[in-house]
Amino acid sequence: MLCKRTGCSELTKEGWGESERIFGIAKYCFPLNWSSSTQRDRIRKDGRVRMTFGFHPKVVKFESQRQCEKLCRDLPSLVIAKGVVVVGECGIDTFIGIGRLPRQEFIFKRQIELVVKSNLPLEIHCRGETASDICLDVLTQNLPTDYRIHRYCFDGSPQELGRKDFQTASLAFPH
Repeated sequence: MLCKRTGCSELTKEGWGESERIFGIAKYCFPLNWSSSTQRDRIRKDGRVRMTFGFHPKVVKFESQRQCEKLCRDLPSLVIAKGVVVVGECGIDTFIGIGRLPRQEFIFKRQIELVVKSNLPLEIHCRGETASDICLDVLTQNLPTDYRIHRYCFDGSPQELGRKDFQTASLAFPH
């Protein structure tokens, strides 16, 4: 998938100087794009690339409850593999509508359980009018207070992240 998206047939050494980046990340948060085991093996051979697997909240709009449950069962075997550094991007997205909100919450909680078991950081996606409150409630109820979180998409305010009931030691804010 990485090579498919970048248009290269093979990862090359040019442009990957040590001062430029430590490693790149192949991000798989849409199950239809989860790489095959052959693709994952190819990616792992290049020590400069790591992977992230997750279940983006938008997916529930397109998948049945049964398929969502199956994907949740498949996810643990993907994240325990060598080279996986983050679970996500996962969370709540009310921007796409609230009709499938219970399913989004169910999947989000399953991924939180997975990060705690695997000791991997969690990459969150919380977008929409009520998403930040719901997302933070789910996180505070299901995640240890000192857990590592990467806020990929969070359209809530910095004040919301500073809620007394939501304190985490490692919250990253990408630029």
